Amino acid sequence: AALHKEKEEAAAVAAAVMQKEQEEAAVVAGAALQKDKEEAAVAVVLQKEKEEAAVAAAEVLQKEKAEAAATQKEKEEAAAAAALHKQKEEVMVATAVVMRKEKDEAAVVAAAALQKETEETAKEGAALMQEEQEEAAAAA
Repeated sequence: AALHKEKEEAAAVAAAVMQKEQEEAAVVAGAALQKDKEEAAVAVVLQKEKEEAAVAAAEVLQKEKAEAAATQKEKEEAAAAAALHKQKEEVMVATAVVMRKEKDEAAVVAAAALQKETEETAKEGAALMQEEQEEAAAAA
């Protein structure tokens, strides 16, 4: 009977030890599960932050590209305006050259006409004087 009682006590102690080990294992497993859940939540937050940072970086890049494009467009417009201004100046210079040439040609034509007129007047005057002298000689 004593042996039977010892066996029962040993069995009860073994059962209590197993019960305690199972509870501790459950507590450890629960803590590990809780830790895993927290780490997963942190990972989700970190992932979200990474995505937000990527979106923000993409927006900044897009804005910089737009500004660079605007600057490039302004440069091209300024270059076009400068080219147009240069063309206008070239046209003005060419016009001035043509006008000067036309003025010179007109002056040459006018001088030639004046020269011709002077020569004709001189011839007429000489012929008239010759005629008057001849009439005067005839009268005398």
